[in-house]
Amino acid sequence: MIEESLATWQVTDGSAVNGDDTKLAIGVTRLGCANGETGEISDVDVQLGDDQVAIRARVEPPPGSAYNCLGNDMVEVQVDLGEPIGDRMLVDGACEHPRAATTSACDTDVRWPLSRDDGPPAGS
Repeated sequence: MIEESLATWQVTDGSAVNGDDTKLAIGVTRLGCANGETGEISDVDVQLGDDQVAIRARVEPPPGSAYNCLGNDMVEVQVDLGEPIGDRMLVDGACEHPRAATTSACDTDVRWPLSRDDGPPAGS
């Protein structure tokens, strides 16, 4: 079995997200070095909780074995949440992994709303 690689994600247009949304466009970026390419997304897992929706994206391992660390591109994918976001935070589940938690991509795992000081998300 091929091991999947860690990836983080961002909302591709955060201003367009609202609490009524059941689908979300995210941009996925591989964490590891891969010659600037994120590659194929292998899995997007959605965990619905009372206070948050955690999304974890994984990508296929890159071919070969030697890579430079140019910074990988972002690959957009549509995620079906299965129910409206409501007033829950969207968080990046990859930031729970020890290798991801110390990266700048996981300075915060909250992807939406961008600031909890702004009150409840629009549309809730």
